[in-house]
Amino acid sequence: MLPSQTLLTFPSQLARAGFYFEPYPENPDNCVCFLCGKGLDGWEAGDDPLEEHLKHAPQCGWAIVSAIEAEIAEYSRQDPGLPHMVEARKATFAGKWPHEARKGWKCKTKQVCCECYVKL
Repeated sequence: MLPSQTLLTFPSQLARAGFYFEPYPENPDNCVCFLCGKGLDGWEAGDDPLEEHLKHAPQCGWAIVSAIEAEIAEYSRQDPGLPHMVEARKATFAGKWPHEARKGWKCKTKQVCCECYVKL
């Protein structure tokens, strides 16, 4: 555990950034993103898991959407209709949207990711 972090706050920061704990003997603080699979270790005092996630996996949909929610400046000011922002939202479904393959259903990831933001 990092000296400046508490047992209660750092794990919750990691989880909000999309990481789960997956230690190895050679890197005992290794964490992996559930969506993009990026593993990070060597955590230091003052590290922000979300900022580290964005730095090392800038295309990860979870990291981008989390950055918007956390109001990180460059992300919170972007137009949600931009193609990379739509793709980030689509990525959070991780290919598991249950209605995607159903014929006749209009509730597909494309509509959910595009139209919801247009109507807000």
